[in-house]
Amino acid sequence: MIQKPTISTTPRARIPTPKPVVARPPVKVIPPKEICQVCTKEMEDHHSVIMLQTTECFHKLHKDCFTKYVFSQTKNNMSVVCPHVRCKREVGQREIAEYMTKEETEELERMTLDNFIKNDPNMAICPCGAVIEV
Repeated sequence: MIQKPTISTTPRARIPTPKPVVARPPVKVIPPKEICQVCTKEMEDHHSVIMLQTTECFHKLHKDCFTKYVFSQTKNNMSVVCPHVRCKREVGQREIAEYMTKEETEELERMTLDNFIKNDPNMAICPCGAVIEV
């Protein structure tokens, strides 16, 4: 015997209609502006920017700012460290010389020698230019 199909009286669950996918424009990632750690201005001209490498921190700053900073530190008889607020790793002498002109390097050496003599009462500069112990 063949059964007749029964009609269900319970309401059917509705299948939601999928919403159309709206194409969104791609998100443009804007890199943060790099700030010189000496003058706190944005670094726009990449030709005047240096990256500290002997410190292995790779912080960037303006070349002119770095030169002024090195002279200031030397004048105050302080070691040259990365000027980044949370870094303070010592910058190597070769790297300092790499970013300076010959004249700037010579002036820096004179300042370093003067500081050495000022801080050691047993040292003096001979009239011939040699450093001697007195």
